[in-house]
Amino acid sequence: MNIFGVIVAGRLVKTDFAIHKEGEYVIELPDVTNINHIVVFLTGLQPLPHGFGASIFISWPSTEKAIGSAEWNNLGFISNEKPSAIFRVGQHSNLLRTQTVFVGDQTLNTEGAKNAFLGIMLEPLNRIQNKGQIAAQSTAEKQQISVNDFAQKMLRNFVNYIQSFAVSLPKHDQMLTSVTTEMAEYVPTKAVTDWFNNFQRKLQMKPDFWRELPL
Repeated sequence: MNIFGVIVAGRLVKTDFAIHKEGEYVIELPDVTNINHIVVFLTGLQPLPHGFGASIFISWPSTEKAIGSAEWNNLGFISNEKPSAIFRVGQHSNLLRTQTVFVGDQTLNTEGAKNAFLGIMLEPLNRIQNKGQIAAQSTAEKQQISVNDFAQKMLRNFVNYIQSFAVSLPKHDQMLTSVTTEMAEYVPTKAVTDWFNNFQRKLQMKPDFWRELPL
């Protein structure tokens, strides 16, 4: 009985999920290069068990993993109360996989493959919701860390660049309208403008280039 269905944007409906083991279902999605959005839904032929939801995972092919060691990204869930959901999955193809599920007697041959796998796991709703809260907190913390890292690296890059243009000149005393023997460092405003334009151009070409900058 086809309890679940999936639509990859621009393709026909697929409902041929294989039972991996009790409460776990897997379906193969061909040609990962053209997968950006998917819709997962309950077909309505049979409701989920009371108090349960269906956690949804995706596994992308990787040449770094051995056969049977596929790892999965948790996309979200559906339930009797929320029988369908749409996910943008293209961004997950280049992320580190952090969740290992669907391990058992059967294994998935993903070595050298160009296909992704969509997995569905039946779990108590309270467990799914708890995992969602933890994931949201973790995401917020990672975003905060990224903002801090970006600010520090950007400012360090700015200071290093500007210092290379600094020149020492006699300090001008505005109160006395005279030049003193005390020296001060000055930077041409053009250097600031050039740094800004260069940094902005690099961000447009490669938004995460700043991660390679030294602290």
